[in-house]
Amino acid sequence: MADIENNRNSKKKCLQDVNYKYWRGVQREQLGVSANLYFVFSSAIFGFSLNFLFEKKNEYLHYFIKAPLLISLILLLTSIYYFAKFTENRLNDFRDTSRLYGRCKTEKQVLNETDKIGKLTWQYYENQVTFLKLGFTFALVGFILYLFF
Repeated sequence: MADIENNRNSKKKCLQDVNYKYWRGVQREQLGVSANLYFVFSSAIFGFSLNFLFEKKNEYLHYFIKAPLLISLILLLTSIYYFAKFTENRLNDFRDTSRLYGRCKTEKQVLNETDKIGKLTWQYYENQVTFLKLGFTFALVGFILYLFF
């Protein structure tokens, strides 16, 4: 009877592991997709603002209007920098993980050894999003000032 109960528990654990691995894969994919989307958004705002500032007709804009746009360029460039660091760190994480599995490490050992890299990846992602939000806000303020003053 105990064998039957152990068999049921191991099947439940196996299904939990499969679900966990599946959703980790989905999370990993969505993390990459959203980081890429934020990168495109940052690049587009950066390019539009830069083009706007260097157009001949906007050459003599008041500093009151230029300042938020220049700040937004710096913030958006920082967001793009964090995207590059995020991508590099993520690739290192994948490489290290595959190496560890290649050395026949257990899943728990792999998780313990790659935990720091994973946390750093999330930190870079959060920094990318934060600087994008700030850059977008300053760009918006700059364009509102341009339109209404």
